[in-house]
Amino acid sequence: MNIVNKLTIRHLKQNKRRTLVTIIGVIISVAMVTAVSTLGVSFMALMQKETIASYGEWHVLYKDVNKSQLKAIDADEETKTLVVSKDRGYALLAGTENANKPYLYIKAYNDQGFKKFPIELSSGRLPQAGNEVVISEEIATKAKVSYKLGDTLNLDVGT
Repeated sequence: MNIVNKLTIRHLKQNKRRTLVTIIGVIISVAMVTAVSTLGVSFMALMQKETIASYGEWHVLYKDVNKSQLKAIDADEETKTLVVSKDRGYALLAGTENANKPYLYIKAYNDQGFKKFPIELSSGRLPQAGNEVVISEEIATKAKVSYKLGDTLNLDVGT
């Protein structure tokens, strides 16, 4: 044991109160650093889960893709899942009581789109044909328009 260690131990024994306060300070400091880092990591995980629940789980977004580009993206070995969505446009909602939004927004997805985007059905099933739609529950609650499963809609879709 060298002279520095002997001197340190002697001062620690002579100043017991200061030694105890220093040890408690070190313990509290380590606990605070651990708590802050754990809080940060937990918050990031929560934000990732919230984003996936709200906007779906996807990593790359291509806009205005034509059919040949879409085939090239699908053929790429780095592409695990290809989700295709297309904005169809807006249609006037007949009988709505919501003056601020008297229209429906229509968006089309492929089969993978219904799996990767946050679409949860309260009743019925997902569309299986091109002329079937899923209607948001907000249409019934905010627009006060009620549709039942199997109802037929005639929509003039545009911009």
